[in-house]
Amino acid sequence: MANRHGSEDVQAGRLIVPVCLMLSLMLSLTPGQPRPLSVERFLLWLLFFAILGGIARVLRGGSRTSPVDRLARQPPSLPPRPLTADAGRTPDLLDRLGIEQPRLRQPAPSVTDWSLDLIRALEWKRFEELCERFWKAKGYRAEPTGDGADGGIDIKLYSPSEPSRLLAVIQCKSRSSENVGVSTVRELFGVMHHVNAPMGILVTSSDFHPAARQFAQGKRIQLIGGEALLAQIEALPDEAGKALLQEITRDDYLSPTCPSCGEKMVKRSRKSDGAKFWGCRNYPRCHHVLQVRSLEADAAAA
Repeated sequence: MANRHGSEDVQAGRLIVPVCLMLSLMLSLTPGQPRPLSVERFLLWLLFFAILGGIARVLRGGSRTSPVDRLARQPPSLPPRPLTADAGRTPDLLDRLGIEQPRLRQPAPSVTDWSLDLIRALEWKRFEELCERFWKAKGYRAEPTGDGADGGIDIKLYSPSEPSRLLAVIQCKSRSSENVGVSTVRELFGVMHHVNAPMGILVTSSDFHPAARQFAQGKRIQLIGGEALLAQIEALPDEAGKALLQEITRDDYLSPTCPSCGEKMVKRSRKSDGAKFWGCRNYPRCHHVLQVRSLEADAAAA
């Protein structure tokens, strides 16, 4: 209220000078004897109309609301909307394609012991990390090759005594139930010769076909299935095994990582037939998809 009265007093004060000037001009321009229009009289008339325009602007400004008054009259802002699974969801390209939008992921269950089910449930990137950290826990220098296409090599294993000497190349295959076939072993054998690796190691969370085991005989290739990997992890010292378990099961260790982007993927379903699949979070910039593994499909159908 005080601010509004103060602004009105200032506006009234602005009128005093132009009103006095206008009255003086009117007295000086009072019609009398006819006189020719001179330059002085023309300039006086211009000044007279300019003063009138200034008075009109001041009067119009007096009806406006000051910034302080406008701020005081604003209604209080609403509290922020809480985040839910559907908050901020708007129709996008996924909706137009008939693909169900993903929901917020549930946290992965916490585990206290190693098991074959846990190893087989790990997403492919976390399984590679398990193999890397397992060999490091045994004292070796293990170097991952990175995301994306790896040319058949996931990890390079170096000697503990000579860190620059390559001992073996490791390929990791995360499978829930499907056994690794002979073609994968042949691929590893070719990579060994290409990089002059003394040994090749193929690790999987499932098992191997008999033909794959037969091909690996006598070729300096070691095959490690899920049960054999679990036995070697359990043979680690207790502290090393617990530290490895805590590191591997951190955050979300179940949702697969996009091989192209390195981001966690989200499970989606097609509205046409309800089929589940893993889609990249960066869609439509990235179109990479992965099939839902058989263990997940069985659990969803149960």
